[in-house]
Amino acid sequence: AGPERQAVSILDYLLSSAIRSRASDIHIESLKGKIRVRYRIDGKLTFQTDLPGHVGERIVRRIKVLAGLDVSDTTSVVDGHFFLNVDNTDFDLRVSVLPTVFGCSVTIRALTREIGLKDLGDLGMVGPALMRFRRFLDSPAGLVLFSGPTGSGKTTSLYAALNYLNRSDMKIVTLEEPVEFSIEGISQCELRTTAGKGMLDKIRVMMRQDPDVIVVGEIKDDESAEAVVQAVQSGHKVFSTIHADDAFGAVLRIMDRGLRNYLLASTGLASVAQRLVRQNCPQCRAPYHPRPDIFAEFHVKGSTVDAWQFMRGMGCPACNQLGFYGRTGVFEMLLLDPSIRDALLSALNAAELRRVALKTGNYLSMREAAFIKAAQGHTPLEEAFGLLSYSEQQAFAHLDLDTNTIRAWMTPNGGDL
Repeated sequence: AGPERQAVSILDYLLSSAIRSRASDIHIESLKGKIRVRYRIDGKLTFQTDLPGHVGERIVRRIKVLAGLDVSDTTSVVDGHFFLNVDNTDFDLRVSVLPTVFGCSVTIRALTREIGLKDLGDLGMVGPALMRFRRFLDSPAGLVLFSGPTGSGKTTSLYAALNYLNRSDMKIVTLEEPVEFSIEGISQCELRTTAGKGMLDKIRVMMRQDPDVIVVGEIKDDESAEAVVQAVQSGHKVFSTIHADDAFGAVLRIMDRGLRNYLLASTGLASVAQRLVRQNCPQCRAPYHPRPDIFAEFHVKGSTVDAWQFMRGMGCPACNQLGFYGRTGVFEMLLLDPSIRDALLSALNAAELRRVALKTGNYLSMREAAFIKAAQGHTPLEEAFGLLSYSEQQAFAHLDLDTNTIRAWMTPNGGDL
């Protein structure tokens, strides 16, 4: 009983410590003769401690008991969850167990309603982009696509947009797998429990509910894409997420899956791609000069690095000497207008598409958004540049950003955009 009680105490400490450290994930990894504990804080894995292997085995067994998993099964990949209250906040802890050559490794994701449901204005969109996006959400129909890599916050943004529209005169129905967070006033359905043989049948069930807004949790195959197209063509406002590198990639991907005719007939489409970037600690941030070669990579025409005031966290007790505290979204946003629609339908290459879109005032590129996030002091310029994928860097290699346009995006209402 003694060793088991010790394992319970250690696990309780690790879980509460991780949550108080704002960790999104807790990694308990079986290695040779020991287990390693790491927390993912603000997107970065940080080492916490090593524990003897026999202690680790008991901790893994305790986690399986809490998650309702078979303790005797050490060869299967299994998932479960359990609830924990820390400092009067309820957390849903999602457990994934992976058998390895040295024993089971466990990853625990900590979810809470307070983290999962945000106001649209708290996501990190720059003022003019947020204003335009709200205006689009207030329109009666159209398609809203959220894209980005796994863990980029696109589901959080989707829920924030739904929360913005969640009022007594709106009927919102969702088809998700699974339902991540429950929102009072919205009819949320899980894919596996909804009537209908396939996705198209399930969407038809949704449409019989007289909705104003339909949500398809993710477009991951041709059938789900066809379901989204069918819902859009029926005159509803439709939301979904899709795995794509950028806002144009998301639109091009769904065009390949049947949306081309819809684009010809309508301009009601918003594509939002996003990343998460670490924020400077507000207690210790200070002006600094970024590396000149990083500034040059942004190709900002008409200004030098000295024309901007960049900030970085210097490290203090509040941020555990890291210089960062929390993360914020960086958003590329594309609102379809006639010129962008014509460019998409004329099969221009990626660079030509961006060149057309940047002139419209209805497209904020990821490179502009990342630069603005640094120029406003939220994150170091090097951190902002690290958000850009290799393909994004190449797409803008011969395309300058305009200083006046960037400053206009930094104003509350967009100025002369």
